[in-house]
Amino acid sequence: MGRAALACMLVALAVWLFIARASPRMPDFEVYWRAGTRAAAAEPLYPTESYQLKYFPAFAVVAIPLGMMPHDTAKVVWFTLSAAALVALLPLNVSLLPHRRKSRTFLIWALLIGLAKYYAQDLVLGQINTIVALVVTGVIVAFAARREVLAGALLAFAIVLKPYALILVPWVAARRQWRSIETFPNPGITRDQSWACKIPATSTTPRSSLTFV
Repeated sequence: MGRAALACMLVALAVWLFIARASPRMPDFEVYWRAGTRAAAAEPLYPTESYQLKYFPAFAVVAIPLGMMPHDTAKVVWFTLSAAALVALLPLNVSLLPHRRKSRTFLIWALLIGLAKYYAQDLVLGQINTIVALVVTGVIVAFAARREVLAGALLAFAIVLKPYALILVPWVAARRQWRSIETFPNPGITRDQSWACKIPATSTTPRSSLTFV
């Protein structure tokens, strides 16, 4: 099966999955969308209610464009981004293998068949794992290409998206490549007040003060 046929099949499966399974669910998406709406309105990010945000405040800034969309439109956009991230992630992961004994298409199919349950679960729940995996893979690719600044910036972005990406920090430090080490704590969100964005503090009270990132 050629690449075009494979891509068409994946698109068809994604459309079916969204209509039949994901559309009425996607609880994790609700967290991201609400975080974006709260950040845009300068409301507290961590209220004591359902759909609690468990990420860094900077994540809410990234989610502002999502939160500014109508709920149903944002859900379609988020699902599309997640599905597109999966389509990009599979061939990128295969390209990182040092010695391939099978064709690229065969290995992509093996990933799809072996991990289809988990990919589908990620999409149905509206999770961010596939997008984070794509960004982290980009970190590895950038390091391999000796693009240290890009790698550091991507790592910072991955940490903003999900704190679990902090597990890569010791590896970055052990490499002792100072350009990437200097970049990843300052991806442009907090450095030199290059732009100011109001974010509610972590207090759950209505009078929570505003801080600047």
